[in-house]
Order: sequence, then structure tokens, then C-alpha cells
Amino acid sequence: TVSEERVTTTGDSISSGIDAVRMRMVAAMAGALVVYLAVIAMFARRAQRDWVARVSESVALREAWDAIEFEGSLQRGLELARSEPAVLDTIARATALVTEEDPVVLLLADSSHAHFEQATPLAGHGEGGCLAPTPADCPAVAHGETYTFADGNQIDSCRFLHTDDLPATAACVPVSIGGRTTGVLHLRRPATE
Repeated sequence: TVSEERVTTTGDSISSGIDAVRMRMVAAMAGALVVYLAVIAMFARRAQRDWVARVSESVALREAWDAIEFEGSLQRGLELARSEPAVLDTIARATALVTEEDPVVLLLADSSHAHFEQATPLAGHGEGGCLAPTPADCPAVAHGETYTFADGNQIDSCRFLHTDDLPATAACVPVSIGGRTTGVLHLRRPATE
């Protein structure tokens, strides 16, 4: 019986030792798995950031390419237009591609350059005309620069956008003919909050 007890005790201690070794192995494997998953997660985050950066760059490049294609198409279309109505039609079609609902008008100076005449409403519908009575009163025409105004009621916006109605945003692009600024392409829309 003493030898049976020794065998049992030895067997129990061997079994306990094996269990302890197994536990250490499982703990080591679990630790290695945690480290492995952390490394994988780090690489996955880096890959995701790289992918997002590539997609953003791709979208920006596509938008730039689309703008270049549009400008080239517009230039070729204007070169093909041989009369004022054909030019206005080409501009109307181009503005309709860019803005479907926002009102866009083309104002051109009369022969004396003392007054604006609305050449045509180009796109959209509703009120959207510029209230500047003369080319000299329009900042875009007077300075030969494109202006954008986020809120027509701000101090630094065009005075012809100031209204008691809803605030408006606007983009005013000078139009040059033969090197002389003679008009403005005016887009106006209600400001969004």
C-alpha cells in the first residue's frame, strides 16, 4: 500500500506538473495570440488609412480631370458657335450641366458700357438675377476677378446681395470679350444654415 501511495502521489504530482505545463503553454499561446492580433490590427488600421488616402486622392484626381474635360468641351463649343445666339445657347447648356436648379444669369454691358443687359437666364428657375445696374457697380466686372459670397448680408459681401429676405450666397464670374471685361455670369441661391 505504501508503494501504491507513492505511485498515486507520484502520478498526481506528474499530472499536476503536466497540467501546470499545459497552463503555461496555453497562457504563452494566449499571450502570443494577443500580440499577433494587436500587430494585425495595427497593420489593418494602416492599410485602411492608406486605402482611404488613395481613394480620396483618386476622387480629387477624377474631379480635377472632369473639370479639365468640361473646360475643354466648353472652349471647343464656344469656338464652334458662330453667332451670338449660338454662343448663348452653348453657355446655357454648359451652365445647365453645372447647376440644374440654381438660377444663373448672364449680364452683358451695353455698347456704352453704362448699363447691364440680361443676355439670357441660363439655368435654373426662380429669382436669381443680379441687381447691379451698371458694370462699374459690379465688383467682379470692376476688378476682373471671380467673387464668391457665402452670405449676402455680411459686411464684406456685394452690396447688391443685401436683402431683408433670406440670406443668399452668390458666385460672380467676370466675362471678357476681346480682352475687355464686359459682363458677369451670376449664380445666386439661398444660403443654407
